[in-house]
Amino acid sequence: MKNCFIDDNPSYEMWNDLLDEFGVGNLQQTFEYSEAAKEANPHTRTVRFLVEDGDTSVGLVQALYNKRFGLGDWLKVGGTYGYGPVISQKVREAVLVDLLKALEEYGAGNRVPEALVAWPAQWGLHEVFQERGYSLKEEFNVYKVGLGESSEDLFSRISRNKRKNIRKAQSSGLEVSERKNMKDLDAFYEMLAITGKRSDFIPPSYDYFKGFFNVFGPIDRARVFMAYWKGEPVAGVFVVSDRDTGYALGAGSLEEAWPVRPNDILHWEAMNWCRERGLSYYHMGYVSQPPPGDENGLWRWKKEWGGRLEGMHSYNKVYKPMLKRLVGAYEKAYKIVR
Repeated sequence: MKNCFIDDNPSYEMWNDLLDEFGVGNLQQTFEYSEAAKEANPHTRTVRFLVEDGDTSVGLVQALYNKRFGLGDWLKVGGTYGYGPVISQKVREAVLVDLLKALEEYGAGNRVPEALVAWPAQWGLHEVFQERGYSLKEEFNVYKVGLGESSEDLFSRISRNKRKNIRKAQSSGLEVSERKNMKDLDAFYEMLAITGKRSDFIPPSYDYFKGFFNVFGPIDRARVFMAYWKGEPVAGVFVVSDRDTGYALGAGSLEEAWPVRPNDILHWEAMNWCRERGLSYYHMGYVSQPPPGDENGLWRWKKEWGGRLEGMHSYNKVYKPMLKRLVGAYEKAYKIVR
């Protein structure tokens, strides 16, 4: 790596060349993800570093953060839908160290007090994070379903109960439509908001999905799938794609329609749409795996799709402890005012 240097203003083409080399979906490391985040929240800032060894790109990292009152909050690298830094297999440790250093120097110099980095457990090199003063904040899983070679292949991989539920939905008169206009985004978000209230969670804002819709829609990489029963919308899922993976970024449904299994048929149709577009995986997001013997709820529902868990480590490093306390105080005051 004698000719190695870090480009802090990489071109879209060089960035994509390295992501294309890996070939796997890494949504939160794409330029498009950054643009969608900015549409959703104008306070969003982006920092990118690309490591080049001569004419070859060997590593990259994209971090986002919010900036208010001249202060940043967190430099966030990846999360549920992505991970980083992305590095060549040949020079892994050296490039990882260089990119972490670049992030640390940027954060310290731009009044961003800390960083949060999502890193796949299977990639190893966890000692590098420890040596640089990062602590393990969380271990979590994401769930991905392999889409197979055909619809029949995919159907054979899912559980018997899931196949039964899909057939039930099909015979009940449920209809699924694939849409890409703003009216359908509104209908989807209504389903999601209802689900959030019912299940006691706060979904991402409407502007979050609108940002993805505006950025990924024109390049034919975003769809809203809606399930209708008796002519009325009863469930929806929002999907975007990156390289070999379709991402279900949000889903919601009406409880009164559950007996006819709208969620099962909805994701089944979304998976087939992804497979027909040449994608290999359907990403169903964050999973908190229950202890052995506790197979109820959302985990059981996802497990029946025959996918696999991928372990993730979330690493945290505080650059400026006093600044972190100040940012925390500002955020608390801002929420009170709002």
